[in-house]
Amino acid sequence: MRIVHVSDCYAPRTGGIETHLGELTRMQAAQGHEVHVFTSERGPNDERHGSTEMHGAVTVHRLGTLMPMRAPWNPAAGFMAARLLDELLPDVVHAHAGILCPLALGVAKTAMSRGIPVAITWHSMLDRSRLVLAPWARLTGWGDVPAALSAVSRVAAEEVEQVYGGEVRILHDAIDQARWSPAPEAPDEPPPLRLVAAARLVPKKGLGALITAVAEAADDLPRGSLTLDIFGVGPDRKRLETLIRQRGVEGFVRVRGRKPAAKLLAEYHGAHVFCSPAPREAFGIAALEARSAGLIVLGRRGNGHEEFLQSGVDSILVDDMRDMRRAIIRLATDRARFRELRDRARSVTPDFTYERVCEDTYAEYERAIDLARSGIRLP
Repeated sequence: MRIVHVSDCYAPRTGGIETHLGELTRMQAAQGHEVHVFTSERGPNDERHGSTEMHGAVTVHRLGTLMPMRAPWNPAAGFMAARLLDELLPDVVHAHAGILCPLALGVAKTAMSRGIPVAITWHSMLDRSRLVLAPWARLTGWGDVPAALSAVSRVAAEEVEQVYGGEVRILHDAIDQARWSPAPEAPDEPPPLRLVAAARLVPKKGLGALITAVAEAADDLPRGSLTLDIFGVGPDRKRLETLIRQRGVEGFVRVRGRKPAAKLLAEYHGAHVFCSPAPREAFGIAALEARSAGLIVLGRRGNGHEEFLQSGVDSILVDDMRDMRRAIIRLATDRARFRELRDRARSVTPDFTYERVCEDTYAEYERAIDLARSGIRLP
């Protein structure tokens, strides 16, 4: 099968959709498919304007251009993508969408106008954008598209249904669970309670609120009870480091930049709790990696990570950051509760492998092919 994936964002940018798409395309190519990626993301050496590179057996087409802050956008990308579709004649186009994804939805529309089967997966919450997107979908014909629609979690799928209508199935993200596994031996018990977080350093991830919660929890605990290491890169780093200094917690809270997977796993093996403070998370690949590595996950309710977390069993899910502060204090002081959650997290692994998700993805492609046969096309 010739498969074209379309994503506005892609490596070298880091994030959940980039991680998932990189692994999914690698596995599809290993299974014998011809796999292409169209992206507006420039390459590590500013490759752009239709430049092509190979990621193993996957062909990546860089359709971006020079934009401020490396924004993954190019007004001419749609025209380049249309020419590529006519050259490649793919069996299916798989668009990976978020709130702002002009390339993904634009190429999906072009493919549908040509009768090419299309699957669209949403990897983010739509939130308030639904107020604009819903009437836009009705006016432009997107409310009844001949495409297989999916989202990475139930909460995300519900929002997509509110905008686009029709059936929206669940197509989870996945991880390499052979890599993300617990250490043979658990780390020493607290104190200190070693907290970690890993995310792109942007305001919506809630890392500033996490630093504040940890600082306030430390005020209510004996000295040396907590540490917090934050891993990731992004434009919010300076603000977070300033907040750490303002709160006077430089001695036990650090922003440590991006780590390769193997080194990040080693950090997890020496930690106790993974913190996911984002108020709106469609899935949470970083939380799944940490949970599979044997960490207790501390996160927010109403997010996509409820697909693989059981609050009170292997994790603690809270309503707000005040509750997160209380949960941190309890984990640092209630040894029996800590052991109960830790032992469950280390002994039971969620089943979110790429092997399973690939099967679900191919089922979506079959659904897309059936819908394309209906003869309905977007103008």
